[in-house]
Amino acid sequence: MKILLAGNFPCDEKLGSPKILIKLGKELEKKGHFVKYIFSEDLKTALPTKHLRYFNSPLAVFFAVRKYYKLYKGFDIVQIASGDGFIWGLYKRLLKLNNKYICLSIGLEHLDEKIRKENEKLGLLKLSLIHKIGFSVRLRSVELSIKLSDTTICLNSVDKDFIVQHCSIKAEKIKVIPAGVSKKFFLKQKKSSSGKNSLLYVGTWIPRKGVKYLADAYSILANKIDNLSLTIVGGVETEETIKSEFSQNIRNKVQIIPLVPEEELVNIYGNYTIFVFPTLCEGFGMVFLEAMASGLAVITTNAGGAIDIIENNIDGIIIPERNTDAIVSAVEKLIYDNNLLLEIGTKAREKARNFVWENMAEKIIKTYEKITLR
Repeated sequence: MKILLAGNFPCDEKLGSPKILIKLGKELEKKGHFVKYIFSEDLKTALPTKHLRYFNSPLAVFFAVRKYYKLYKGFDIVQIASGDGFIWGLYKRLLKLNNKYICLSIGLEHLDEKIRKENEKLGLLKLSLIHKIGFSVRLRSVELSIKLSDTTICLNSVDKDFIVQHCSIKAEKIKVIPAGVSKKFFLKQKKSSSGKNSLLYVGTWIPRKGVKYLADAYSILANKIDNLSLTIVGGVETEETIKSEFSQNIRNKVQIIPLVPEEELVNIYGNYTIFVFPTLCEGFGMVFLEAMASGLAVITTNAGGAIDIIENNIDGIIIPERNTDAIVSAVEKLIYDNNLLLEIGTKAREKARNFVWENMAEKIIKTYEKITLR
């Protein structure tokens, strides 16, 4: 098949959304399919800020897709991320083009915005008027893209349930296919509980990730457990900004590591046994799956893909959202029960083997094949 994968985000595999497209594309190519990509670098957008971008993003993506469609004499599958595909969906129908349009939901933006509004009420952030206007338009674009698609792929069941309940879309039109994990994360075998007095967090340092509750929990834990350190990887914000959220007396125990390539991330995971990820909203959250593959005991919420993968107290620990005490309790539970720590890490690793990128690609291909037969 000839497949076009498009998304208005940078071609940077260190970031979550492009990583999904790139990893998927590579697996599709391995299986003999012709794959082309469109990233934000390929788009011509005139509006200057990320909020105003929502007004012309679907149009910019449309022009890029149409250009590639003509250049490569058509595609069997045109897969466009999120709310940027509805113009292509209309164009395809009007011209009766012989291709299938897939809407890939890499995190439903309705749920993302819901969390932003909750965080604003709690004083964790301030939403500008431009954002509120722009994002209302964006949410409508997402709904139109889903409705005009031949099939929509979600990375988790929570997004699918929301779409069915609130967007008047039939469940059979929505397919849930989890993101994958690279096999290289399984290479470094964890043989002991060394590093159990060190906590690891990987992800951007933003309110949506529940970082306030992680910072609050660590402030409590650091004063209760000797030599307990916290490493934050990929925080994007400056070290000074991140550390300012911790008490002065424990900041020296917090290590900040910037965004790193996957090869370095593999080694980082290998030095820890406990991964804390108290996120409030995720499209999937690949970092928790990478941590599982690396044999870490994961503490996270039911946001994103964890709800479909982690079995609580078996191959991970699920905690309520916005709950500092639950984070503290879960960390203490693992630190003070070495057998449980090792058992959860071992079972997490076993579970993660079911979700390598190759398996995701197989499910995607079956979805492509099914809709092309309609």
